[in-house]
Amino acid sequence: MKLTYALVPEYRQPIGELVREIAETEPTFTAVWEQVDPMFVPRIHKRIHHPTLGELEFYEVITQLVGNDMLTMVAFVPATEATREVFTHLGRG
Repeated sequence: MKLTYALVPEYRQPIGELVREIAETEPTFTAVWEQVDPMFVPRIHKRIHHPTLGELEFYEVITQLVGNDMLTMVAFVPATEATREVFTHLGRG
């Protein structure tokens, strides 16, 4: 999540809000968030053709917690406005 925050400017505000919300209920989260130094890797661009949603494009963002190589998260972040709009529409029902 911190890597996405760093690499995708349009997600900084919502991630920042989420971080503040989690920090209010989980005091240990703030310490972990501040200690995490994500390893930056080049963006991996993925393009798929979904049978009903059409052409979708993503960046694959891999985050690994420094000091614990057993914790890795892979997120697929919309790479285009068109893909972002598809998921916004799906989220609205």
